[in-house]
Amino acid sequence: MFERKADAEAWEVKARAGAVQEVKVDQGERRTTFREYAERWRLSRQIGQALEYQRHIESRLRHHLYPHFGDRQIQAVTLTDVLEWVAKLLQGGVAQSSVKTYFDLLNAIMNAAMVDKVVTDNPCKAVRLSAILRGFSRAPKWVPTTDDVLSLVEVVPDREAKIRCDLCRNCARGSCWSVSAAQRCYWWS
Repeated sequence: MFERKADAEAWEVKARAGAVQEVKVDQGERRTTFREYAERWRLSRQIGQALEYQRHIESRLRHHLYPHFGDRQIQAVTLTDVLEWVAKLLQGGVAQSSVKTYFDLLNAIMNAAMVDKVVTDNPCKAVRLSAILRGFSRAPKWVPTTDDVLSLVEVVPDREAKIRCDLCRNCARGSCWSVSAAQRCYWWS
């Protein structure tokens, strides 16, 4: 980052005094589109990569990143743009593992653009993808009511059948619904 130790120390003094200038963006790169920068990024990293991996990267860019970000100036990509893109992928039925893969690729490109001083900030830094994916499920959520459980108990063939209560992972060990001739349903601990 600094060519001489004296330059680093001078910068530190300014930083402590609050007089450090903002990160400057290379003005020659100001109008670079996401597609132009991503292609440079992809080609510069092909050395040492397996051919199959190179094809995957190119395909992910072409099919998932370029349609949304390709023609925009890379400097103009915002947090809201990234969140809209993630939401669009999830609503389109893309698997969560694939969304994470595509997001990681976008994040790597934006990090490199920051290091190259093409952008001042990476909008992906503020996205908590794990929290978004944890709250999203393609399977409908269904919690059985007491009537649902009782109707299930009626059709279970064995009168002493136990229907495990696996509605949550925090059930006490051994807790289950039990059916007997004397009592219809009770918690068995």
